[in-house]
Amino acid sequence: MTEDDVDGHDGEVPGVGVAVRDTAHDRVGRVMGHEGPYLRVRPLGGGREWDAVPATSGH
Repeated sequence: MTEDDVDGHDGEVPGVGVAVRDTAHDRVGRVMGHEGPYLRVRPLGGGREWDAVPATSGH
């Protein structure tokens, strides 16, 4: 899997297990799930999850 900057044009929400770059928080992580309108993302090396807005998270 690769990480790309989000361009906001594909409209797809990244699935569980996909590596994403959260441009709003300048962090890279793996999607662990979806919570309402947000993605639950965990750093690639492990650690605390955070909420990311799909529009600012690209895969």
